[in-house]
Amino acid sequence: MQKADKMIKVTDAAKEKINVIQHKISVPGVTSRIIKTSIPKKLDLILGIEKEEDHIVVNTDGKKILLIGPEVATLFEGKVIDYKENKGFIVSKDKRI
Repeated sequence: MQKADKMIKVTDAAKEKINVIQHKISVPGVTSRIIKTSIPKKLDLILGIEKEEDHIVVNTDGKKILLIGPEVATLFEGKVIDYKENKGFIVSKDKRI
């Protein structure tokens, strides 16, 4: 397990939206996971169980809210995951880098 907050930036807006999604489907031991889809440049958010090699995004209260497997983790290096009400989740380059 690696804490992803150090390598992957997730804005408070994105964390809040993920928290809302998870709260609606509250299943012990299950959290949101980002996966690749069969469509190029398209990712999806599903429910999943933590794996040893996952990068983990933790909310401000210490709750695990997002799992990012090694197969997609490199896509997020130097990136920011944000959420905009009219656009949904957005991944963009971290301007601090």
